[in-house]
Amino acid sequence: MNNIKFIAVARATDKVVVCSRLTDQNSSNRDTYYDMLGKVLRASTWADQVKPDSRHTLECDPNKFHFTADSGDRVFIVIADMAYPVRVAFELIQKLKQQMNPYNDKVLTVQEGGLDGQCSKILKKLAENFDDPAKSDKLSRVQEQVAGVTSVMQDNIKTVLASSEKLENIEEKSDGLSQQALVFKNQGVKLRKAMWWKNCKMKLMLAAIVILILTVIIVAIYLSTSGGSSDTKTVVVTNAPTPAPAPRLR
Repeated sequence: MNNIKFIAVARATDKVVVCSRLTDQNSSNRDTYYDMLGKVLRASTWADQVKPDSRHTLECDPNKFHFTADSGDRVFIVIADMAYPVRVAFELIQKLKQQMNPYNDKVLTVQEGGLDGQCSKILKKLAENFDDPAKSDKLSRVQEQVAGVTSVMQDNIKTVLASSEKLENIEEKSDGLSQQALVFKNQGVKLRKAMWWKNCKMKLMLAAIVILILTVIIVAIYLSTSGGSSDTKTVVVTNAPTPAPAPRLR
């Protein structure tokens, strides 16, 4: 991440930096950070504004300059990314003060950079441990967890809303299908009635034709029967009289 750019310990009395560590990947920024530190230590308002254990933060885009001083004029500095939490930066400074306790006397007497070798591991470890604020700060971890839960809840809400929209679409489609089924049913009933009535008409027509044919046949038979009986003549057969026998000659 490289959120921690620079860590240092200095003396306010003679503006000497006794130990420092550059963690910025761009090594050319060392001079920039030293220049910033020198200007802060030499500020004319230092004595009036910087009191023991007071906390100060200066914005130097794209970074922030955090520092505090103790009653012995030992100054503890952290330069971090602009977005790095100020609270966590001062927790780092507090840890730095605690771990520098064994060197308090030397801080007041050594030359510039005199503790770089002895304190290099301390500064390196602190920079590594505090580089990710979510890992070093309980509140940040809680906030990160809350953000994670919030994100999950938002995803769940989106999923529920999407499911709700799908259910509404399904309901609408179901209603549409129901209406279509009702229309189809009504059309089916009408068609069935129409077919039934058509069958009835066909049956009636067939029955009428059969009756008509039977009527024609019966009438034809009747007419043929009654006409034959009127044309028949009655023939009376009578026996002819027997002729008398002829007289015999003697």
